[in-house]
Amino acid sequence: MNYQNTQEAYLRPVINIGVRHHLRARDTRELMGGLVMKAVGKVALVLLPLVLTINMVLASAVHDIERSFTAVDNQRHESMDKNIELLAHRARFLAPDNIQQLAGQKLALFAASGDQVERFN
Repeated sequence: MNYQNTQEAYLRPVINIGVRHHLRARDTRELMGGLVMKAVGKVALVLLPLVLTINMVLASAVHDIERSFTAVDNQRHESMDKNIELLAHRARFLAPDNIQQLAGQKLALFAASGDQVERFN
């Protein structure tokens, strides 16, 4: 039991709850949150490399897919250009003047002129 002498001035003891008090009482190797922070740190130490590895794998896969889309798109444009070129060649070959010229060169067929006979019995 504590007895207080009434003739002397009494001051209640006050606990210092400042930041310096907490830092002085702590070990320098100890984290700020105590055991909870240690557990969180260990989990982060295990999960962070795993998450970074997964991120790198996914980024690589996305990059490969984008590269393949670009290659397919370039091939599609080349095919469209070739198709336009082939359609132009076909149109030139099927032109009536070109058909008459090729028939005259390859088969010796010529269109009848006005003074030639066009019908045969």
